[in-house]
Amino acid sequence: MRHFVAEYGILTGIAALEGRKKGDRVRKKTFTLYLAKEDTGDFNALLSEGALERLNEPSTRVVEVDEFGDGAKVFVFTGSEHEPRWLTELRNEFGIAQPIQTKSTCALVIFRTAERTFAATFGHGWMYLKEENLEGDFGLRVALNALDESKLKRLERANLGDALRGVALSPFQRNFSSFGLDDALDLVRKVSGNTRDEASAEAVTGSRSLKVSGEFEISNLPELARISHEGRCIGV
Repeated sequence: MRHFVAEYGILTGIAALEGRKKGDRVRKKTFTLYLAKEDTGDFNALLSEGALERLNEPSTRVVEVDEFGDGAKVFVFTGSEHEPRWLTELRNEFGIAQPIQTKSTCALVIFRTAERTFAATFGHGWMYLKEENLEGDFGLRVALNALDESKLKRLERANLGDALRGVALSPFQRNFSSFGLDDALDLVRKVSGNTRDEASAEAVTGSRSLKVSGEFEISNLPELARISHEGRCIGV
């Protein structure tokens, strides 16, 4: 497995992107990124049919931001008010009488950087992405290079011999060999764990998407996407 941490500094130095001083505390956040296929057209080409149908709804908000990366479009989808399904059981058990309503809101931030298109999802925003226009291995390739092999926590694999999928979970940190992988028969589908000590991100999960946790801001997403894509191009 080839690692690109030393050459590209994957997930390192992100804290300095906005001139942040060492020692400044930023609340830890988790962001999820998807990479669009190269031949994908404009930003709307990443939207599912359901998302496209909702663009003209009064509750949907669309904002174009030229200064985010090399241009971005933000989509916010808000559902109608409804009573939660689980509330029925609570009413029956505890006699809750007053009306309780909720609404479900999610968002997509689709942007360009490094001559590629990325999407960051918030809430259940991933449901509004057009799956066939996304790279299938983006997160997996980045994670395999960024993770510390001795600190894996989850690895999902598919055995090509009998077409069975398996998931190995660990309450403790383990290394690759302890999961019993057979390189000739197993195809890794999803991997998660802690990153190396020099990385700013504390944890990474990779599959089709890349989920990264650490002291990041939304404004860091274009640079984080660019660095991650550079690592993906090197391969594993």
